[in-house]
This record gives sequence, C-alpha cells and structure tokens, in this order.
Amino acid sequence: MRELNAPGDSVQDVSSTCIESYRDAALKNRLRSIVPVLSDEASRFEDCVLTSKTHTIPTADNVGGVVSKAEMLDIYESKFVKGTGRPYYDKYMSLPTNGKCPFCGIGTVSTLDHYLPKSKYPALAITPKNMIPACRDCNLGKKRTFSPQNSEEEPLHPYFDDVEQDIWLSVRFEVAGKELVPTYFVRKPVAWNDLLFRRVENHMVLYNLYTSYAVHAAEEITGRSGIWHVFLDRCGEDFLAASFHDEAVSREQLFLNSWQSALYRGLEEHIDFVTQWLRL
Repeated sequence: MRELNAPGDSVQDVSSTCIESYRDAALKNRLRSIVPVLSDEASRFEDCVLTSKTHTIPTADNVGGVVSKAEMLDIYESKFVKGTGRPYYDKYMSLPTNGKCPFCGIGTVSTLDHYLPKSKYPALAITPKNMIPACRDCNLGKKRTFSPQNSEEEPLHPYFDDVEQDIWLSVRFEVAGKELVPTYFVRKPVAWNDLLFRRVENHMVLYNLYTSYAVHAAEEITGRSGIWHVFLDRCGEDFLAASFHDEAVSREQLFLNSWQSALYRGLEEHIDFVTQWLRL
C-alpha cells in the first residue's frame, strides 16, 4: 500500500461548489441545510480512520432526515464527477505518482474509490478524505467483499496509514516441475502491534494482492532467468546474490514493499535454493 498526501479541501468547500449549480431552489436549500451534518460526519470519519473504528459508523439511507441517499449519489455523479465539482475530481485522481493505484501498486488509476461506500454512507459521498484514486480491479474487487466487522478487517487507508517505514513483504519459493514458484506473505516487523499486522494481512487478501504479486513475480522470474544463468555460470553464486541485492536496494529506493523489492530480497535470502533451481 502506497501512502498519498491527503486532500486539503473541506467537505464544505466541495459541497458548496456542487450545490450552487443546482437550479431547483427548494432542493438547493435542502442541500445547504445538511452541510453542517456533512462536516460532522467527515470529522467522525477521520477520527474513526485514525483509531481503526470505521466499522462502528452506522450505515444510512438518508442524510439528516432531509436529503435522500439517491440525492446524495446524484450530487456525486452529476455535480462532482461531471459538473462544477470536476476540478476536485481531477485533482484527487492525479494524486498518485505515475498514476499507480495506491492500494496495489500495480494497476493504473481509473476511478475514485470510496473507502466507506457511498451507497451505505451517503453523508460521506463527497467527503474528500473518503475518496481515494484507485484502479478498477481494486475498486470493484473491494466492493464485492468489503464489510469489516472489526478493526482488524479495516483495510489500509492511503491518506492515513504509512506502512513504508518497515520491511514487511516477503517471498518464499518452491519448485514445481521446472518452474520457480514465488509465494508472498507478510512478515511482522518488531515495531508493529498485532492490530497493524492483521490489518495489513487482511488488506492483502481483500485486494487479492498475494495472487497478483505472485503472477507478476513469476513473469519476472521467467523473463530474467536467462541472464541469471549467465551470471551463475560466468561469475558464480556470490555474484548472482550480489546482483539480487543490488536490484532489491534499487527497487527499495521507490517502495520498500513493492512486489519487486520483496522478490529480489527473497531471491538473495534464498540464494542456495535459487542456485539449485538454476542448475536443474
């Protein structure tokens, strides 16, 4: 998971921009009346994210008994995404470096994901810190399974959770036929508490990252095994291990826990096993 700088806009800023473009005076007045509610819900949401308590926020089908869920969804779709709020949408979509999805680090950002779904939490439909740029796979995959019942099941939030200070993503290997098969897993750093460890593990499951990372790593192994044979034959095991080390260090300059960083750390860590495989 890659940390992002949180949007500095308030829900009052966003809602005002969207609401003022409505022509229906009665609707506009109703929408204006709930802005304080939207602000309170945004504050509660942030407090709950920081304490891993978003699962305690109740779902709703209206906002303040004044505005329906359908009307809030219309604000998002017709005003925020397609109307006067579009500059905010574009700004949030541009937050990730190189357009990479912060949840997986693989896909290209193509949508805004609501950390708490707008269909269940309409008061958070246009809350800036509830909207995170994501790739389609992460957004849709999460929607199919997202229903945290406790703090451990709450996924990481790119605006609030920074897990790039410690190395936690690791790889082990096995040989199947003539293939070197990688398996990713989370190794708990000493500085982590059990809650953070479980949240990271569940984040990996929710976004199907164990499988996605393994698929990308298997392709990397297939594509690079030829040059590894050359390094081993011409320069020996120590040189091969050093090349894995250098590759890992280079990858870690960008992200400590990318699938690439973990792969090359694992190849160096299991150099004896990798060497045996190359000599099959």
